[in-house]
Amino acid sequence: MVRLQSKSPGLASVVKLIVTPTRVDRVEPQDAQVSFLMPDTAGAQKDIVTTFCHFVHFFPSRTEGEAWATQHPGTFILSVEEAHAIAVRKNQAQYGDVLG
Repeated sequence: MVRLQSKSPGLASVVKLIVTPTRVDRVEPQDAQVSFLMPDTAGAQKDIVTTFCHFVHFFPSRTEGEAWATQHPGTFILSVEEAHAIAVRKNQAQYGDVLG
């Protein structure tokens, strides 16, 4: 289990999560969303932080997330559960032999 607390970019809002490898146990506020960017494979291999991580943030609501996304071309908004599902699939594909 991991407890996470993240401040939304440009906002005073804080999103809190409790997640496990298999599910999202708790999200506050309940409508929290995650910004996402389809990673450019070549760019991600060179510098994952600047080409991907700088675009993944938590927002207290879809409205606030979408307002941020309109200012950052190529980004889009997912629910916390959708983002968790993508992370699980990515980790299984990349580290499946270690994760079992």
